[in-house]
Formats: sequence, structure tokens, C-alpha cells
Amino acid sequence: MAVVEHRSELDDMLLDDRLRELEMDRRRVVAEQALAIAAAEARQLHVADGHHSMNPYLRATLNCSSAEASTWRRLGKLLDTVPGYRSCYCADVSVSPKSTSWPVCARTRVAVTGSSTSRHCCRNRPN
Repeated sequence: MAVVEHRSELDDMLLDDRLRELEMDRRRVVAEQALAIAAAEARQLHVADGHHSMNPYLRATLNCSSAEASTWRRLGKLLDTVPGYRSCYCADVSVSPKSTSWPVCARTRVAVTGSSTSRHCCRNRPN
């Protein structure tokens, strides 16, 4: 309750700033967890835990659905392999782990484009 009371004391600008800070913190935590899942998959940690594949391991370990497990794995692969995606995900960028499109930088409103083998964040695009 103290957290809610504290937030209600903030003026509009400070509350807006705090919301943005919390969103960036959430994205960093999500990115770290997705990358840990990608590392666990690369090490085949699910085998050591007695599972036949990664999704059942994640369902048991994270208490999540199959769809959520697939989303975590997909995000981990994107963050780990696509140049610039990690910095976009952890920055002020419109991107979702369920997204099939590439992130759009909210600061510059530049869409991320590229071929299937080379995709770049707006901050890392070739000229």
C-alpha cells in the first residue's frame, strides 16, 4: 500500500517519468530471462532435468503455458542472434516478444528493415 500511496503523491510529469523507468526495467529483466533461456537451450539443460524438449522444461520450471514457453524461446533467439535487436528491446523502442515484425524506434520513428540474413536496429542501420 505504501508504494501506491507514494505514487499518488507524484505530480503528473514525475509519475510519467517513473512509468517509463519501470518499463525500461521490465524490458531489461525480460531480456535477461530470455537470454538465460537461450543459454539453457544451447546447453540442453532440459535433458539434464529429465525433459525431452525445452518447452516442457520451461513449463515446469517457469510454470508457464506452451505458448509462453515458445514466446520466451523466440525472444531469446532474437536477442541473441539479431544484431541491434537487444539494444532496441532494452531501449525506448516499440517491440513485443510476440511480434513478427521488426522493432520501430520510438525516438526517431524509423522502421527497422533488412534481409532475412541481416537485420539492423535503427541505431545500427547501414547508411
